Amino acid sequence: GTLNVGIPLAEMLGMWDLRCDWLERSTRVLSPGEYGEMDRLSSESLKQRTEAYDALIGYLQVKMEKTGLHLEPRLVPRLPAVILYRAQRGEALQELADRLTVRILCRSEVDCYAALCLVHALGKPVDPRFSQRFDDYIASPQPNGYRALHTALIYKGTNGEILVELRILTPAMQLLNSLGVVAALYQRPD
Repeated sequence: GTLNVGIPLAEMLGMWDLRCDWLERSTRVLSPGEYGEMDRLSSESLKQRTEAYDALIGYLQVKMEKTGLHLEPRLVPRLPAVILYRAQRGEALQELADRLTVRILCRSEVDCYAALCLVHALGKPVDPRFSQRFDDYIASPQPNGYRALHTALIYKGTNGEILVELRILTPAMQLLNSLGVVAALYQRPD
């Protein structure tokens, strides 16, 4: 079915939007109790995630004014089915529910690396010895064409510490990453 064939196929083809949609629908129907529990866990840390996101936006706005860099931060929603899916593959459940994920769109690849420097100044980057949190998929794209910079940091706010994962990329990379191999149909030749 969808969980055993469709979702792994969508992952392989880099069709992340389709994968998330199928995962959400399948889990909501096949595991309503677990889905509800993941939704409850995620809701408990909403205030902490909102505080961290607001601080990140404020910090980036100040830095953009100083540097002339144009960045578009976007909050990535916490989907209960994705939390459950990743927990079933060995990630810590509470960390998954509490984590804040932000996508930062940049005008160019060079701007992506400049944005990486800016966000690392916001909080302590997660130590790569203990985590596989930093990846440069711009310089070394995945086989399905996925491209982005991945990093994570610990943000310390008034409501405690929170893990903030960042995906830094251009709009063209976002299109490819969302639609996978199908994105080629949407790209017009020059």
